[in-house]
Amino acid sequence: MPLTPAEKMQRYRERLKENPEKYEEQRKKNLRRLKSKYKYKKITELTDNEKEIQRKKWREQKKKTSKDTPAPAVDVIIPIINEQRSDEIKQMRTTIKRITRGRDRYRNNLNYANSRIAYYKRLTENLRKKIQRMKSEHTKMEEHLKARNEVLEVSLKNAYKQCASYKEKDVFKTITNDEAVKENRAKSAVGQALGLKGRIRKTQKTIKVPKLQPSIVKFFLRDDITRATAGKRECRTKNKKKRQIRLLNNTLQGLYTKYKKEGGLASFTTFCKYKPFYILGPTLKNCNTCLCVKHSNINFKFNALKRAGVFNHKDMTALLESVVCDINKYECMYEKCKNCKSKSLPYNSEQYVPSEEISWLMWELVDHKYNKKSAEGPTR
Repeated sequence: MPLTPAEKMQRYRERLKENPEKYEEQRKKNLRRLKSKYKYKKITELTDNEKEIQRKKWREQKKKTSKDTPAPAVDVIIPIINEQRSDEIKQMRTTIKRITRGRDRYRNNLNYANSRIAYYKRLTENLRKKIQRMKSEHTKMEEHLKARNEVLEVSLKNAYKQCASYKEKDVFKTITNDEAVKENRAKSAVGQALGLKGRIRKTQKTIKVPKLQPSIVKFFLRDDITRATAGKRECRTKNKKKRQIRLLNNTLQGLYTKYKKEGGLASFTTFCKYKPFYILGPTLKNCNTCLCVKHSNINFKFNALKRAGVFNHKDMTALLESVVCDINKYECMYEKCKNCKSKSLPYNSEQYVPSEEISWLMWELVDHKYNKKSAEGPTR
């Protein structure tokens, strides 16, 4: 067992007593320190009044110390020995002091713990009563809200049943499409409160097709969309109505894209449906310019490259629009524009494989001989 500080100090004093000279020197040193710290006088040096006052202080101090230090639990009789004290008596005294100190410490800890337990008991009781009061208030509020909701449901159902027209009923149905109702996912609950049957559907106002027909016809009759033929016999008749044929300048898909950019409202199906009957697409029979050898060969090449994945454009017009500023300007089409002069054709470099072979159709002029009236001659 390790030694306590008191035991260590006791051993130090015993070793000091073995050397009388050193012990006497230490005693005088302590005495000098006490005299320098306190104005110490012997009681024989005091007057009678001062003696009485000092003795009174000593008596009060003794009473105070006797009250503060409780009596030990076990009665121990310590014989008084003037100079020589045995080691056993000293060890007993130190153990008694240690026991009393530990007992006082444990008593203080026990009193503190009991006080904290009492405090937490009072706190838990107060909180329990507070929770009980809040629960009773909450139940009262729930009953009040339930009664109010029942009254509102009955009044809404009666008002909905008394609606004379569908328009008035639609006003009630708009309640279910409110943002607050959708966020709380209470659409079905609100519908049941109104007395609605089935799912509530939000109808969208559709534009009537006959109103769009004049705007579509007007669009197709524009000169930049279609061009009129020159021949007298190039006409079409439908329902006893004879009209001059007009040819499209672009595909229907390309024209529909332009129609939507200008703010058109019709769908592609409606757009094609209300195209006038006398507007046709160019063919070999009714087209003499757009299907020439030069333009046809370029279109054949473009279609082959598009199939190979080199170009992602719809047609040649879209490809030209991605390279020049305006396809209707002379400067842009003849490389005289400063903005688009240095532009190159955009192509898909990821899918393009240079070693891959691409084939396409191409018109060519072939010379051949003919015989006419026993005469031979070359022609193309």
